[in-house]
Amino acid sequence: MDADRIIAVGTSSGGVDALRTLVSGLPGDFATPICVVQHIGAHAPGILHQILARAGPVPTFKVEQDMPLRAASTPRARTFIS
Repeated sequence: MDADRIIAVGTSSGGVDALRTLVSGLPGDFATPICVVQHIGAHAPGILHQILARAGPVPTFKVEQDMPLRAASTPRARTFIS
């Protein structure tokens, strides 16, 4: 990981509205990467990254196996969803 700071947020499946509120309040030039971990059922669709991408200005990605956490190449942060 090449970011020297990250923000980590964990929620249950009921935390979507709180996460949406958090992301919608971020400025477009927010620079610290955010890692979101959500506890959901094994058969639940993994669409949180899509929901949060629509909620605010910060790019949002669903984490895949072996995906490195990196700061954005621009002054904007990234939100990583696991």
